[in-house]
Amino acid sequence: MLREILENLSDIKPKWNPPKGTFDKDADPKKSAEIICKGHNSDLKKSIESVNFFFNRCGSKCKDWSLKNELIKELHKLCK
Repeated sequence: MLREILENLSDIKPKWNPPKGTFDKDADPKKSAEIICKGHNSDLKKSIESVNFFFNRCGSKCKDWSLKNELIKELHKLCK
């Protein structure tokens, strides 16, 4: 889903592309947080920015998802 959103935003190019399924509605927050944290070399700030980047662009498609808050909680536990 992230790739689909980003393809429509030609002026925004992320530096990191998560594996498919990382931000899916039914994704395991702990596993996704591990992927995100590792992808940003355990940098909490960059990891949270990545989550916010996705959800800011996801818009109304993700309004009922609880994944964002769960991901951020897990990132605080995993990233230093």
